Amino acid sequence: MSSLQGPCFYPAGNLWHYLPVYYLHMATTDAEYIMKYVHFLVHSIIIVLMSKTAFRYFKGEPLRAQLLTFVWLCCERDRELYQLMFNDEIMGMYLVIALYLIGV
Repeated sequence: MSSLQGPCFYPAGNLWHYLPVYYLHMATTDAEYIMKYVHFLVHSIIIVLMSKTAFRYFKGEPLRAQLLTFVWLCCERDRELYQLMFNDEIMGMYLVIALYLIGV
């Protein structure tokens, strides 16, 4: 794939994730706000699955899992970076989903 700016260096799977974003921008004027909501939703999914995985890993010590969950929730800089989400967070979400399903 290429455009006026040159060739695309992202893997094809990442482009499929942003194809609905392109159509959303063509269809509505508030696409930016909708996508910020989707980015916060992806961030929330990652935190919930990481917390569930931590509680599963620390079976006898729930205080450690609670501490990790609070640390993940309180990082304000992390939440600000998720507003500018690129393909790394989507890859991270798939990694966390895989770890949760495997049952580490």
